[in-house]
Amino acid sequence: MPSENQFNELRNNSLHEGVYNYNGIEGLNGTLFTSKINDKSIFFPTAGYKGNATYIEDAGVDGYYWSNNLCADDDVNAVYLAISLENEDSPAIYSSGREYGQTIRAIKL
Repeated sequence: MPSENQFNELRNNSLHEGVYNYNGIEGLNGTLFTSKINDKSIFFPTAGYKGNATYIEDAGVDGYYWSNNLCADDDVNAVYLAISLENEDSPAIYSSGREYGQTIRAIKL
């Protein structure tokens, strides 16, 4: 899983663009990050999250991706990257309780 530092590097060294119907696939929305250094890109879908409800919340609009970092001052919570098609602060780094079902994005080192 990416670290908080890697998510910050992604945010700071990439152009990020909200995308609807990625690659022509109806309903596949998310954020496309394109490196300012080498022009490579990576797509993060707005997959929502599994909260207290019996369904996935915010799918198609927001996406939440766990990092491998716990909060420094509160190890009950973990750090995550939030993307949104409706929030001007996107992408952003936050923390929340680990009981929420957020997406895990594997990375290759």
